[in-house]
Amino acid sequence: MALGTLILLAALAQAPAPACATPQHRALDFWIGDWDVENKAGTKLFGTNHVASEERGCLIHEYWKSKLGPTGQSMNFLDDTTRKWVHVWVGEGTMYRFEGSPVGPDKLVLYGDNRIPGTDDIVRFEATWSKEPDGRVRKLWRYTKDGGATWTVFLDGWYKRRAAK
Repeated sequence: MALGTLILLAALAQAPAPACATPQHRALDFWIGDWDVENKAGTKLFGTNHVASEERGCLIHEYWKSKLGPTGQSMNFLDDTTRKWVHVWVGEGTMYRFEGSPVGPDKLVLYGDNRIPGTDDIVRFEATWSKEPDGRVRKLWRYTKDGGATWTVFLDGWYKRRAAK
C-alpha cells in the first residue's frame, strides 16, 4: 500500500464526526419525509409537505404547499450558541420564530412571541411537533393572550406519510 494511501486512511480514521451528528441534532428527524397534512380524523386535506435534512444534517427544511395554493418554508436547526432548537417560518405575508427544546423522545416544544395574522396583536405561541403512536406526526400551534391561563388552537395538522411512488 502506498504511503499516501496510508496517510489518507489515518486522517479519515481520526476525522471528527460531522458537526451536527449528535442526538440533540437528531431531535426532529422523525418529521423528515413527504407528507399529506390533514385533520386528526383524516377527512380533510390541508396540503402537502416535503421535509428534508439538508446541510449535512444541520438543517431541517420544510416546504409547504396548501391545498388552496399558498406556500411557505421553514428552517429548523439547533442553535450551537444557545443549544436550543430554532424554527423560522416564512410564508406569503407571514413570519414566525420559535425556540425551545425536546421534551422527551419524538417531541419538540418551542415558544415565540409572534403576531396573529391580520391583527396588531403579538401573543405568546407554543409550537409542538410530536410523533404519534400511529406513525403520524402532529404539528400543534396554539397561542395565549393571558399568560397561559387559556390557549387558542391556531394550527393542528396531522402529517400522514405519503405513499412512495
